[in-house]
Amino acid sequence: MIKQPEMYRDFPLRVVLYRAPLLLVTLALGGVVASGLGWIALTGYVVYALLAILWTMRNACRHCGYHGNRCDLGVSLVASVLHPVKGSAKSFKPGVKVALWLLGALLAIPLLLGIAQLVLIGYGVFCQNMDGAAICPAALWFMLYVTAVVATIWTTVLSCPHCQMRSVCPLSFYRPKRLPV
Repeated sequence: MIKQPEMYRDFPLRVVLYRAPLLLVTLALGGVVASGLGWIALTGYVVYALLAILWTMRNACRHCGYHGNRCDLGVSLVASVLHPVKGSAKSFKPGVKVALWLLGALLAIPLLLGIAQLVLIGYGVFCQNMDGAAICPAALWFMLYVTAVVATIWTTVLSCPHCQMRSVCPLSFYRPKRLPV
């Protein structure tokens, strides 16, 4: 016998109220990390983030079963405003596969930029004359970003068992638990 957790037609508001701000904070911290390498890095990050998110809303979110309803991030509600006509469920999986690469890169870009900054800190390019500060601000922002990324992924894992798209989503972390017979 397989134990099935409750599947939400609309995710509870309490889930959206911690997942959506967490995603926004993660993206903002990514921008702070990117800005450590200058305005060109920040501009590139912001442009890429907007393109990746808008592409995802058009090619994945509008084909999702939550289109017009509340998904765990609340993004489906925004996507249904931008793309009011619901797409085909058959187009969900191909769209999500590309979206996962786009969004994975969106999370990876600040990680790579942060590592570059840490290397430059080691060479004394950043954080000179810190006057006894315990940690370089660039390193602190990077650590905060990494923590936010881990929290975003961890809370995604918590949402998967309740998602109605879990059976077709290539990202789904959900694996049904078998009960002892």
